[in-house]
Amino acid sequence: MSLQELADDLDVKRYQLSNIINQKHQKNFYEFVNQFRVEEVKKMMIDPQNKHLKLISLAYDAGFNSKASFNRIFKQTTSMTPSQFIIDHQTNSLV
Repeated sequence: MSLQELADDLDVKRYQLSNIINQKHQKNFYEFVNQFRVEEVKKMMIDPQNKHLKLISLAYDAGFNSKASFNRIFKQTTSMTPSQFIIDHQTNSLV
């Protein structure tokens, strides 16, 4: 999804949508979208029904285009790697 596509779907001008995202969330459009993608991957990672799936498959399902960009953006967003997130979640769910 691009900024223009979303603006078209919402029937607003591209610059207006960009300004709203910047002002309300202090992020640019791509940071805003990637935040949702990371949250989606996190949900999928802790869902027992997805245990058989590879992490990269979950990343692609959430809209990431490469393993490198997924790992980089995940770490920027969460301050941990995807593997660290899984270990942390497993440790916390045992307590």
